[in-house]
Amino acid sequence: MSETKRYRGGRAIAVVLDKLGWLAALAGIALAGIALVTADTGWIGQLAATVPGLILSIVGLIAVTVAQLTRASIDTAEAMREMIDLTRGGSRSSQPDPEARAALREAAQSPGASPDTPPVPSLGRRLKGEETQPPKLSPPKSDRKANKVHPIFSARRPDSS
Repeated sequence: MSETKRYRGGRAIAVVLDKLGWLAALAGIALAGIALVTADTGWIGQLAATVPGLILSIVGLIAVTVAQLTRASIDTAEAMREMIDLTRGGSRSSQPDPEARAALREAAQSPGASPDTPPVPSLGRRLKGEETQPPKLSPPKSDRKANKVHPIFSARRPDSS
């Protein structure tokens, strides 16, 4: 990865949101606990007193989740940028010189270059308007079963023969 990380502002906001989210979650749990202990009414009154603390705790956990999603998105964006740089060649010194590229192209287009790879057709003739022949297709294999339907696709009942 590159030495300088980008999206510093987004990372800083995610850190602040993460810390505030954890603080809110803990404060909500503490508020709900205090409300539960200090409520003098019946169980319905105790439940009603704990609701604001529980809501604050849930909002804090949602903030933590959003902060982590933000960090993951930023990491993904940086990784994609690095992959694009590597794909494009990053630095020009890693690119082969034009003579080496021409030699590689000629070797790939020669008919005896490799026995298992077909030669690469040249697009130069098509672009210049010269007539080219279509590729030759091999004839269909004769060992194929002629129109035999698999039993699972037949319309006959299994018990009838």
